[in-house]
Amino acid sequence: IKNAVDQTKELNLRLSNYKNKLLSFLAEYKNVFINSPQNASPHIINIGFPGVKGEVLVNAFSKQNVMVSTTSACSSKMNKLNEVLLAMEIAESKIEGSIRISLGAHTTENDILSFMNAFETVYKEIKELLK
Repeated sequence: IKNAVDQTKELNLRLSNYKNKLLSFLAEYKNVFINSPQNASPHIINIGFPGVKGEVLVNAFSKQNVMVSTTSACSSKMNKLNEVLLAMEIAESKIEGSIRISLGAHTTENDILSFMNAFETVYKEIKELLK
């Protein structure tokens, strides 16, 4: 059991480092909003792009071989705004244009760099739509 606890702590630390790296990177982009609270789970980041539909973002990232989602897996069949983001009193325009980035045990430094490169490409494509 101790080994499993140590592995979980190590994983959370690694994912927290990746998340912090991504948050610092994303903070440099105009009209991109971090929806996740500061103390949120280390394996999920939710960001909003007001003026751009989430589905457009999912497709744009997919073309860059990066998979993101507009909601959690348990809510993926529902066609409504993200209830967690609504409860956090985030503006609907940010929710409609929000995506979820998930990190996991198999996420590597190269995955983070690949996401950053893909993000730069997608941002250039959609920045004129951002409000």
